[in-house]
This record gives sequence, C-alpha cells and structure tokens, in this order.
Amino acid sequence: MNWLKEASTQAVSRQLELGWNAMDGIMRRAVKRGMARRASLDPKHIGVDET
Repeated sequence: MNWLKEASTQAVSRQLELGWNAMDGIMRRAVKRGMARRASLDPKHIGVDET
C-alpha cells in the first residue's frame, strides 16, 4: 500500500505484474482493514449554523 501513496495504481500494477482487478481487491481489503481499526467518533457537542 505504501507504493500506492507514491505512484499511480497503473504504475504499481505494472511493477507487481498484477491486473486491475487484483489491485482493486488489494486496495479494497486495505481500506476495510483501516476502517476496522479506526475508533468510532461519538460527538459530545454539535454546533448548528444558520441556514
């Protein structure tokens, strides 16, 4: 995933010799793992501006 921070998906897939579908699966799983690790945000105060 660090490679994807530095280069395009196409460039990384070329270097790893993986197809677009494989890269998509890798990215989806990485995002899912990252979201699972995030702490939930429970706001204590909510501000409302004029509409």
